[in-house]
Amino acid sequence: MFKLKALSLKIPKFLRTPLLISILVTFITSFVSVSYLLSIQPVIPLMYTLADSSQQLVSKQWLLVFPSASFLINFCHMMTLNLMKKYRKVLLQIFAWSTVLLQFLLLLAMIRIISLVT
Repeated sequence: MFKLKALSLKIPKFLRTPLLISILVTFITSFVSVSYLLSIQPVIPLMYTLADSSQQLVSKQWLLVFPSASFLINFCHMMTLNLMKKYRKVLLQIFAWSTVLLQFLLLLAMIRIISLVT
């Protein structure tokens, strides 16, 4: 028989600060994207660095990629940190702070795209 264990996620004290910041940035990203999704134009320049100008514009629903990716990154990194809890403290802290960095980069990319539209 195959049994599924419940997810037990125990976060050490030294990782709580970066992970809480990461979760906060994820919620900010979600709030900003949903609030602007309701008020911006139907087409946005998500891929504004492409050479062909006809491929630069996408539907405004693509703005939801940022909070989705943010939640996915948080989930994967927390599960990875849970699996790596036997590693050294410094390595775990670097990995946790890299999660925060990724969240900020996603938020900044989304803010830049929103600023191009508004």
